[in-house]
Amino acid sequence: MSALTVRVAVDSGVLSVTWAAPVDDAATYAHARIFLTGVDGERDFLGVIAPGATLTVDTVAGTYTATAESYSSGSWGGGRLSGLGRSAEFTVGK
Repeated sequence: MSALTVRVAVDSGVLSVTWAAPVDDAATYAHARIFLTGVDGERDFLGVIAPGATLTVDTVAGTYTATAESYSSGSWGGGRLSGLGRSAEFTVGK
């Protein structure tokens, strides 16, 4: 499994999440599911985006990490997890 790079920018409670695959494996990854995880460990699904695309969502104040999961098959449930990445912890304040 490859490590994905996950980046988050926060502006007034609006998150902008992007992800990237390792350069040598970039063609393997078409999309990733993006999740937001709070300090309580609860994961919220945010959406599916292509590498380099930006997913923008509103969120409430708190401390979070963003996670990207990419699968080698077009079927999320039947595919093999091929890439996983996690952002640094960040805080959203309103």
